[in-house]
Amino acid sequence: MHRQLITRSQYLAELNHRLRSHPAYADGMRFLPSGTDDPEAAHGFEWVCDGHDGTTAPPFPFAEIAAEVHALYRVESS
Repeated sequence: MHRQLITRSQYLAELNHRLRSHPAYADGMRFLPSGTDDPEAAHGFEWVCDGHDGTTAPPFPFAEIAAEVHALYRVESS
């Protein structure tokens, strides 16, 4: 199966949409562009969870959502 080609902004929107729809979602969880505020200029995406200090593994379900989206979509080259 071929993955659908989408923009970085669309990819980020899909990550966050699926995250918010997940039963384990909690307020403050989100994906962000890495190193910039502009998704189109980002080379990747990172997760944040308000109240999580980042010293331990990311809380569920970030990895699951990222894997789902990666399996379905690929990002246009810049």
